[in-house]
Amino acid sequence: VKLVSDINLGDKESENNSNLIFYPIGYYNTYGGYGSYDNFDQLLYNGVMDMAVAAGCRVAPVGMAFAQSRKEHSNWSLYFSGDGLHPTRTSAFLEACVEYVTMFGLKFKTPDVNCNVAADRAKYMRSLAESIVFDNPETVNPK
Repeated sequence: VKLVSDINLGDKESENNSNLIFYPIGYYNTYGGYGSYDNFDQLLYNGVMDMAVAAGCRVAPVGMAFAQSRKEHSNWSLYFSGDGLHPTRTSAFLEACVEYVTMFGLKFKTPDVNCNVAADRAKYMRSLAESIVFDNPETVNPK
């Protein structure tokens, strides 16, 4: 779990300059020793949400985006095959997209940004990040 504080976002509202916790991805190969990916992911979610509420932080729901991507595109590798722990270029792009949308509260203005990720996948990742963040305000701003 990463915590970012005192983010300078220029002219954005002060609520966007609050502390931010990154809800991480679950490990694919070992499930963190918790039996299944879904169980591990749920435990990560619960822990991050508890920390965010206690600290008054916002949450970048990266793990939620990973879980959704895995459901919709199970054939896309989100983890390096060598260890099943570290993200691929595609999944690192997804993480960056979720972090951007969470921190700035904006949709992507340039549809061709792909950071060397296949154009169709990059488009999906940008759209997924926007929908995960904007459709889950209770996760991004827990009370």
